[in-house]
Amino acid sequence: MTVTLQQGFLESALRHARDARALLATSHHQAFHLAGFAPECARKAVPGLAAFGKPLGHEVARDDALETLFAALDALGHRYDWEALLRWKTTYPTLGTWNPDVRYKADRAVTTSDANNIVDEAEKATLVVLTALWADGVLPEGALK
Repeated sequence: MTVTLQQGFLESALRHARDARALLATSHHQAFHLAGFAPECARKAVPGLAAFGKPLGHEVARDDALETLFAALDALGHRYDWEALLRWKTTYPTLGTWNPDVRYKADRAVTTSDANNIVDEAEKATLVVLTALWADGVLPEGALK
């Protein structure tokens, strides 16, 4: 079975959220690091963005209009609130501080509280995207398995 780029991003988002939750029990630093990839992958699964995964990069809280531009190129782009995706920095404050470079920080730089907060926020942000895709009927068949 061929997996579409969109489905790959969705499966990755769910896996990262699930694994980050599990890592809280053994390594809050690793949980913090992995959690940020969940909404980042979910965001890239939105129609209009999947094909631009690499240019978008890994940062969840971008401060530019790159996502809006890419999303506008999709015929269904008008059905999504792209600005809401860009507001993750204010909606999810701990997630807004995340970037992949956290892996280079000392263990003590990430608190247990921060790890719990980011895992909670990452799960919520990921579910917001998945729910919107489901409600719009564009969630690929089998994406939530």
